[in-house]
Amino acid sequence: MNELSELLGDEKEIDIKKTIENVKYFFKVKYDKLLMLASEDQLQGIRYDKLKVTSSPINNIESTQLKRIKAQGYLNNINQCINSLDPLKAKVLRYRLIDNKMMIEVESIIGYSHKSTYRIFNNACYEFAQRLKLLADIDLVVYK
Repeated sequence: MNELSELLGDEKEIDIKKTIENVKYFFKVKYDKLLMLASEDQLQGIRYDKLKVTSSPINNIESTQLKRIKAQGYLNNINQCINSLDPLKAKVLRYRLIDNKMMIEVESIIGYSHKSTYRIFNNACYEFAQRLKLLADIDLVVYK
């Protein structure tokens, strides 16, 4: 039981506000970088010759391709985490952090009050961070 608690992080108290801020920062800064990296041009070909790996421009393409594949994996994990949320929370999270809609736009789309929309959004961010930590090696959860 102790190993399970340690694995799941049950023993530590989570700082919810800072965790929510981490999620917002992640989508504001890092998510766009992942999108750009994941959409790099396709790899044309790799030449495996006797040149050093670091001196061959072709092998730089291989390195870029590997980064691209890893970024696509992260994006898949992120989408899985969002899709595993309650549908309303997933919708609010997507509208606000991926589509960059203003909160007032999100409120009018989902038909909830300002206060309720913020509550749903904050809960979605918190749950997303917890799920992402379990699914990928991206830890947005902050502990007290």
